[in-house]
Amino acid sequence: MASLAQPRRELHSYIRWITIPDMSRVLEIEEQSFQFPWSNQDFLRCLEEDNHLGMVANCDKEGVVGFMIYELYKSWLVDIINFAVYPACRRMGV
Repeated sequence: MASLAQPRRELHSYIRWITIPDMSRVLEIEEQSFQFPWSNQDFLRCLEEDNHLGMVANCDKEGVVGFMIYELYKSWLVDIINFAVYPACRRMGV
C-alpha cells in the first residue's frame, strides 16, 4: 500500500554560538513557540551567567531557524533551559 504522506523536506543547518545580531530572530522564534515567551532581558540575564551558553541552528537560505540555551555543569552535565525551532522549519532535521 502506497503512503499518502508528503515527502519530508530536509533543512541543512549548522550549529554555531549565538551572537547579538541573532537576537531579533531568536525573539521571533521564541514568541511564535511559547504562550509565555522570554523577553530580550530574560535572554540577556540568562546568558550573563558564566555557565549558561547559547547556540543557534543556522541555514544558509533561511538564516537562524532555531536556538537552544543550556547550562553546563563542571561534571559535564547539561540542562537545556530553552529550546525552540521556527514553526515552519520543525520536523525538517534541524
